[in-house]
Amino acid sequence: MRTPELACRLMEAAVAATTRPVTVKMRLGWDDSSRNAAALAKQAESLGIRAVTVHGRTRQQFYTGVADWHAVGEVKAAVGIPVVVNGDILTVEDAKTALAQSGADALMLGRGVYGRPWLAAHMERALRDGTTLAEPGPVERLGIVIEHMRASVAFYGMPVGLKMFRKHLGWYIEQAPWPADPDQRRADKARLCRIEDPESVETALSALWLGPVARPEHSGVEIVSQLAETAAT
Repeated sequence: MRTPELACRLMEAAVAATTRPVTVKMRLGWDDSSRNAAALAKQAESLGIRAVTVHGRTRQQFYTGVADWHAVGEVKAAVGIPVVVNGDILTVEDAKTALAQSGADALMLGRGVYGRPWLAAHMERALRDGTTLAEPGPVERLGIVIEHMRASVAFYGMPVGLKMFRKHLGWYIEQAPWPADPDQRRADKARLCRIEDPESVETALSALWLGPVARPEHSGVEIVSQLAETAAT
């Protein structure tokens, strides 16, 4: 965003290279002294960009401070194409507030789904008809995690599949409320992410969330399907 001329050349080339809709994602600007998102979005629209996603921070903020959803509204006011608001949307209330403050047409989730892949379905349902879906309990979460891990191992093979999954395993453990002490969760995360075989991961996570002898009553596939059906009804 420090070189909008280059950004425009890139967008123009992308639009010319395909018949598919081209969208862009940007921040509010490079820093607070150069918030140029509205101007750049307007140029993007003139070049044939079909939608713009705006994260409500500057580049120099990285992920410090809070997202400025009102500032995203300045972009919405400047263009006629759809605008998507992004940044700090972690709960249903966040989603409602971000849409209200920005006037955006849609929202994009980011870090909020780490360890909570069901979040998008929960927000979609709440925004559609006001239904608040409960966070999955330990049995449901365990089924989701196990299914995710098994899919990773099946796709990548061992040991790569388990290594690829470890970042997700860490997020799942951090985002779960069990155990209640965050420091203990971090210790458990470090311990489980060092385990070298999937079966032992399943056993350790079952013991952490359900107790040493408990096991899920349903497979991960069944649980994920149930969550999807709930979100759709």
